[in-house]
Amino acid sequence: MSRTDADFIAAGVTIVKERGFAQLTSRSLGDAMGIHSTAVYRHFPQWDLLVLAVTDAIFGESAARHLPEILAVADPRARVLTLMRIVRAEIDLNPELAANLVRMAGSPVSVATPHADAMAGLVVDALLEMGVPSDSVAIAYQALENFTMGGAALDYAGLPDHLSKRLGRRRMAGIPAFTQVAKSPDDIERINAQAFTLGADALLDACEKLAAAP
Repeated sequence: MSRTDADFIAAGVTIVKERGFAQLTSRSLGDAMGIHSTAVYRHFPQWDLLVLAVTDAIFGESAARHLPEILAVADPRARVLTLMRIVRAEIDLNPELAANLVRMAGSPVSVATPHADAMAGLVVDALLEMGVPSDSVAIAYQALENFTMGGAALDYAGLPDHLSKRLGRRRMAGIPAFTQVAKSPDDIERINAQAFTLGADALLDACEKLAAAP
């Protein structure tokens, strides 16, 4: 039975959902598909190509689940914020996605990411609807993408004990404004969530200023 790229990607998504990205290997993928592990490389000569395709597929599933919710938001600013929160929630469920998203941004153009591209298109449409000038849309989009993806990658750096590591670094800095509010890993997680809301709102305020500029 011949296998397609889509078959490998679908099997990879299943492994990640059940066991995480750490367990996605050529051997586990081959076992899941009932083939030798080396067959994977005939479809994906570089392992990163498969990992990025699986990452994109996971976001595609998320977008499909939430698309009615996204499109139901009439206000374009609120629609962008909804999208940003959905991406963040997906990363919360599978934190390893954060690092993969950063890798995706720097991947060769040969890596197709149709689902991520479709989500980007939704954001761009909303920015234009907000009145952001067309010559400023790329800047506005990049700021939102950098914040959402880059912020998540930083928040989850050092998995699986990233919260404890961040707490340790805050204590090491010896800054009272840090230590008085960051006393446990749960505090760090709460601060991360609040910082996301604060940053997203600030960026969307800036987008509205672009729209209002003469």
